Amino acid sequence: NFTVDTQHFLVIDNNGVEKEYEIITKLITFNLPVFYIEIENDAEVINREKYLNATIKIDNSGCKYASFKNLKETPIQIRGRGHYSWTHPKKPYKIRFEEKTSVLGMKASKNWVLLANYVDRSLIQNYVAMEMGKVMEHIPYHTNQYPVDVFVNGTYRGVYTFGEQIEAKIERLNLEQGSTNKDTD
Repeated sequence: NFTVDTQHFLVIDNNGVEKEYEIITKLITFNLPVFYIEIENDAEVINREKYLNATIKIDNSGCKYASFKNLKETPIQIRGRGHYSWTHPKKPYKIRFEEKTSVLGMKASKNWVLLANYVDRSLIQNYVAMEMGKVMEHIPYHTNQYPVDVFVNGTYRGVYTFGEQIEAKIERLNLEQGSTNKDTD
């Protein structure tokens, strides 16, 4: 999978001589699932409250190290998420499917997150921390996450971490209702 982008630049030297340059870049994605999100009317997510109608398609054909199922074009709703992370140029998103949907082999749910990881230059700190939590016996709950490449309205937005929305539900964070056990407060 790759996307080609062409830019034209006009350069004028000190003597007034003009020269035009054409720069062609290819964005090649390797080893990660690719999320293609198309928002209705090519709208942009501009706040954390209002959901926008969209579709998502997930292509895992370039994912060499894990075997996930592709997801054909599916209706979703998308909005911004986060507090501090929302102030950065690379925006995090919350995605809501119409019905419970399994994505990247995770348990089916309607609500999911795309973490931007803007302040994490490695782009994998959240993922590594959650993977470490899976092997630590004293941590009873962790969210499942996976790094992905994200395109929104045909524009590459970068590497995100796709994962479960933390929710008090049996399929997510299973809390005992009415329990007096302090571990479930």
